Amino acid sequence: MNEPDLKQPKRQATVSVVVLFFKNLRTGVNIFISFFFGQYLFQVDLSSGWFQVIISLIVFALLITSILQYRRFFFYVSGQQFIIEKGVLSRDKVTIPFDRIQSVHINQNPVQRILGVVGLKVDTAGSSQKEIEIAALEGNYARNIQNFLIRMKKQNQEQEEGEEDAEWETGPSEPLVKLSPADVLRVGITENHLRNGLALMAVIFGYFWQFEEYLQRFEPIFETQKNFVVNRWLQILPLAVGVFAVVAVVLSLIQSFLRYYNLRFFIDGSGAKLISGLLRRVEYQIPRSKIQFIKWSSNPLRKLAGLRTLVVKQAGSLESSDRQSLKVPGLRFEQLQVIKDSFLPEWQSSEMVEFKASTFLIVQRSIWTGLIPALMLAGLGFLFPLFWSVAALWLLSGIYLAWRYQPTVKLACNKEMILLSKGWVFPETAALKLFKVQNVRLAQNIFQRRRKLVHLDLYTAAGRLRMLQMNEQEAREVYNYVLYRVEGTQKDWM
Repeated sequence: MNEPDLKQPKRQATVSVVVLFFKNLRTGVNIFISFFFGQYLFQVDLSSGWFQVIISLIVFALLITSILQYRRFFFYVSGQQFIIEKGVLSRDKVTIPFDRIQSVHINQNPVQRILGVVGLKVDTAGSSQKEIEIAALEGNYARNIQNFLIRMKKQNQEQEEGEEDAEWETGPSEPLVKLSPADVLRVGITENHLRNGLALMAVIFGYFWQFEEYLQRFEPIFETQKNFVVNRWLQILPLAVGVFAVVAVVLSLIQSFLRYYNLRFFIDGSGAKLISGLLRRVEYQIPRSKIQFIKWSSNPLRKLAGLRTLVVKQAGSLESSDRQSLKVPGLRFEQLQVIKDSFLPEWQSSEMVEFKASTFLIVQRSIWTGLIPALMLAGLGFLFPLFWSVAALWLLSGIYLAWRYQPTVKLACNKEMILLSKGWVFPETAALKLFKVQNVRLAQNIFQRRRKLVHLDLYTAAGRLRMLQMNEQEAREVYNYVLYRVEGTQKDWM
């Protein structure tokens, strides 16, 4: 591999002007729509000369800004630091020591793909925001920089070098998981359609309320339709549910192809690497030392298809723990076993001791997910008697789901690791090595104190894991054992 010369300040590829222009254009369009059209909606003549002049001036200003951003953007290495200098009106200097680098990712959006360049992002410890982004680099050069930064970080931490680094530089030869279009289709069909549909509705209603005052001219039409809906809501409801289901499924399929098209997942002695995306290609890698825990889950549709979703959690701030993770959908059982054997050889090192949640968890969940929503629905029964039946059905369903959920909440521990499992409809298991634990806490409220129950919290650099409604004596035994193992280990959590 060619060593990148970063001792002298370097510029991005010249075509970064185009990449920056489209990035600035997207921001400008959002601002233009929010402020200009929001203020003068339905009063703007798009064919008028002054409107075209304004658009031309805005485009020209964005082009000049993009050129200046390219001309005034430099990156280089000084000592043990990677440095970015940028800024148009004011100069900013971003300095990142090698030992603060969490991961280095390569991405490629449609504009970058057309121009034959890639983007480089560097995530750092202790920040929920990306600190460095280089918009346009030649592909091989970007990968050389990526490997160089990872290698320098390891050298700075006085970690072992050699074959492990070489594996990252050359890349594993065969991916453990490779999704074909048919596989991506199965992933899309088995997505959580309810969640995606509700998220779309939230976005639509968000825009509706944002521009509500500009839609007042349609208020008479809305009032007419409102009366129609109120009078025929029993006939409209099944149709609305059907439309919602179709839209949610289509949205899930679109998202799956955009995110997971041609997905390839690699594991080796260095860690994990993921390449995926249709319009926007992403190369995401996590060194083994940065992996805090892994989690696999499923849902009713994926259980029927025999598929699971893997999430590899990376060290990062609590605010960014969800963002700084690697997600692999569509895993078969044998693939998951290979991953567990690779990342968790401690799995079979000693016998696992299991602890279960108290049956009080049934009461707690029955109240929160069954009784309280049922009382709210029952209140609507004074207006629409049908809701009395809905409330009763909801309460019975909530109690049944709580009864099925409680036995699934378990903690298993051996000399090297902890497993946390929960979920009946949406089963989920997290696997954590003991030396990755940064803090342990017992949480107890007044209701738990009377029953001698606690929640056991395990804090890692990637966020918190919680065991619910655990027997207090058993929880203290686990608490003391985890602290003993953490204090006695010579391994670094990062």
